[in-house]
Amino acid sequence: MRRGIFSELFRMQREMDRIFSSFENEPSVINLNDEISGESNFRRAVSDFSETDNEYVLEVELPGMKKEEISLDITSRGIEIKASRKSEKKKEKDGKHFYGKSFAGFYQAIDLPENADSEKIKASYKNGVLILKIPKKIGVKKSKKIYIE
Repeated sequence: MRRGIFSELFRMQREMDRIFSSFENEPSVINLNDEISGESNFRRAVSDFSETDNEYVLEVELPGMKKEEISLDITSRGIEIKASRKSEKKKEKDGKHFYGKSFAGFYQAIDLPENADSEKIKASYKNGVLILKIPKKIGVKKSKKIYIE
């Protein structure tokens, strides 16, 4: 029995759905109801988290943002970074009214390790990159070997 072209197309569609299903858990736009901006769509900020002996370093890319447009909040789990900017433009030309509105926003929530000292975080912002230096608490051990008797 000869299969039609539609059965082959359905097979290909199922295969593509299977391949792309892993991306469903990683949305490129984060929906928030943010009372500050009134907007609900933020892009996920690109970030890099590294560690030295004494501190953690978090670098977050926030292109086009000004320092005043960035909000940093310590939460019970870690740190929350929001950056948002709105602009409205009105223009009149030849008796016609033009109105433009735009929004740019980034959001990133980072869980901090247990030994991170969130009370002493230092932040700097230069050339679209936010850098957070998070000291490690002294005396907190990462792991301990337990011997069985």
